[in-house]
Amino acid sequence: MDPLATLNQAGAPGLNLTVTSLTFSAPSLSDAASCRCGSGLAPASGLSPFGQPGAVDPMTQGLLRTEMMMNQTLMQLMQLMVQLMANRGGQSGSSSAIPSASGSSGAASGAGGSGGGSSGAGASATAGMPGATATGSKLAEIARAEASNGDSSGGLCYRDVGRDLAKIGINVSGASAYMAADQLAKNPKVKEMKVSQSDLPKLPAGAIVVWDRGAGHEHGHISIATGDGKEASDLMRNQITNYGTSFRVFMPQ
Repeated sequence: MDPLATLNQAGAPGLNLTVTSLTFSAPSLSDAASCRCGSGLAPASGLSPFGQPGAVDPMTQGLLRTEMMMNQTLMQLMQLMVQLMANRGGQSGSSSAIPSASGSSGAASGAGGSGGGSSGAGASATAGMPGATATGSKLAEIARAEASNGDSSGGLCYRDVGRDLAKIGINVSGASAYMAADQLAKNPKVKEMKVSQSDLPKLPAGAIVVWDRGAGHEHGHISIATGDGKEASDLMRNQITNYGTSFRVFMPQ
């Protein structure tokens, strides 16, 4: 089978080989004899110029060897090209069938980034949330007991919270609850914290919440978080989150 035809049938896209075969015709014995400088011998029938049966002129032998070597080299070259094209085709197919590692990593990396964004949003929503302290936990227990003793039916939040704070060495004064905010802001025993309104039910035990005065709330309001979504003042109730005015939060240190 013609190796060139085999190569072109194997089909390398865009590759066609045209090879011109080099054929060296061995000279006839009479020509070879005539090329022998100074031999002066005419070969007998069936003999070489050297008078040996079956012997061939060295020049003819050299040309034949050269032709054979060139044919062998051409065959090897075509086999090598067929192998290279087969390898290239296999690699191309595998790369298109298998997702790249970088793509998977990018997807994973992308999924990881999205998760991080969610985490960041949660963190920003609770940014400034005060941490629990031993003093705060103690204050929460005092406030819970005071609010549950039954000596108030409402309207005395500042009185009872003032009593609670006095028991941990923090004194407030005045006739209205909103007045406590400025006093607490100047007291080194507490630290003011920035908390979003939606996070008020998440306050740790002992956090002091002071609501400002406003329409219908001339005295404002003050309470102490108990750490379970409730607040204690003169009564126990769910943590107020919408009093209708602004608020400030302080944490005992």
